[in-house]
Amino acid sequence: MSSGPHIALAATSLAPNRRAVVAEALVLRSGAWAEAAGAELACAPKLENEVWSVVLKRPETAFDRLVDLMERVWPEPLRAALVSVGHHEGEAAMARARARAAEALAQAAREGVRFRIHLAGRGDHECRLAEHLALLHAVVSEGWTATRHHAVRAYREFGRQKDVAERLGVTQQAVSQMLRGARLRELQAVEEAMRGWFAQPARPGLWPLKNLSLETAAGA
Repeated sequence: MSSGPHIALAATSLAPNRRAVVAEALVLRSGAWAEAAGAELACAPKLENEVWSVVLKRPETAFDRLVDLMERVWPEPLRAALVSVGHHEGEAAMARARARAAEALAQAAREGVRFRIHLAGRGDHECRLAEHLALLHAVVSEGWTATRHHAVRAYREFGRQKDVAERLGVTQQAVSQMLRGARLRELQAVEEAMRGWFAQPARPGLWPLKNLSLETAAGA
């Protein structure tokens, strides 16, 4: 298990007029999301003032957990914040962590950005790069068709195109086309880069862009 700081995650609807609907969707999906996260949770998800929040023990999987959340409420777009909050345990510490994430989320709304990431020991330029990668990931996934969304979710569950084909009742070739159309390969490259960045307290250079190969970035 990582020795890095806990990460507080807060999320809400990107559209103000959809906040109540999205809040309900987040609550309905919290059980399955928490079951998938398992031992990564420092506390259970909580909804307050239409802001959904949780604290995660493993920084390296924080972006994965955000991606899972976004895909569970697809096609509703989310605004989200990921903030490092130290290692403190207990109800009071969890409340402070949630409050920090909620404030970062409010800051994102004031500035008109989709994602706000604050990670201890990282410069603002690194965090802004990570936010833009998160935005690119979100924009691609929000452009999926329902069929591509189902294919991606099934592939994340089973890990094999053959099993996805059986689940969806289509050919393996059709699944391959769906996943290519969803740009899953490129999305997974972003996820891997973010995973590595969150796992390391400090890494020099223009990360996370340097972890993306030119071939992957070009969609080859």
